[in-house]
Amino acid sequence: MIFGVLILYVLIKINRNKIMKNFIILGKYPVIEAIKSNSKNLLKVYILNQNLKYLQKLNYKNFEIVEKKFFRKIIKNESILHQGFAAKILQNSHNLKKLIISNNNIVLLDNINDPRNQGSIIRNCLAFNVYDIIIEAKFFKEDSPSMHIASSGATMKTRIYSVSNLNNIIKDLKNNNFYVYGFDSCGSHPIETHEFNKDKNVFIFGSEGSGLRKNISEKCDTLLKININKDIDSLNVSNASAISLYELHKKNRS
Repeated sequence: MIFGVLILYVLIKINRNKIMKNFIILGKYPVIEAIKSNSKNLLKVYILNQNLKYLQKLNYKNFEIVEKKFFRKIIKNESILHQGFAAKILQNSHNLKKLIISNNNIVLLDNINDPRNQGSIIRNCLAFNVYDIIIEAKFFKEDSPSMHIASSGATMKTRIYSVSNLNNIIKDLKNNNFYVYGFDSCGSHPIETHEFNKDKNVFIFGSEGSGLRKNISEKCDTLLKININKDIDSLNVSNASAISLYELHKKNRS
């Protein structure tokens, strides 16, 4: 009986791994942060011999020393700087239903399709203690090297949720007492004077070109703005997110 249960467990585990995809991340900081986070999703690390010292300092054993041709095979875009580090990662599956009933602060990205901006925003989220980020599925590629590199490893320490319909998610969050803030240059409330709750805040950032889409903007409880010099039209969305998240963090500390 015990033997039969053991076989069943092994078969379930094998099938689970077959269903769940894995992908490669690149870059020194994403790989090192994956190791430091002791993630079960980290399957294996590939490094150039010259980088072995970093893994020895971390006492990490599951690695393979490769040559430069290994990176040439897996990198399609030559502009991506791998720094002689790569890691195989098991695809994440975070519980969105659990998030919706939580007390967490959340960042939601509307129509932001540049993986470098996504990565930079994720880095800002981690810097100011926001661990949950919602991104539209059509703009999100979990295996994007540019996103992981721009995040400096923050993608390994945050939870990213890929969703197909932002409108439904916003509705569910509001039904669970989240307060939703949109960021817009025409917003009526300056962020520096606004008071936030300690938790259950949702910050929505739109694309640099068009900002928040109208249907998303209309669902926000409050539209905030960052006061800047009138000679400048707007900030890069990554910079805007850093300022906004800092304001939330600062006011929650006081």
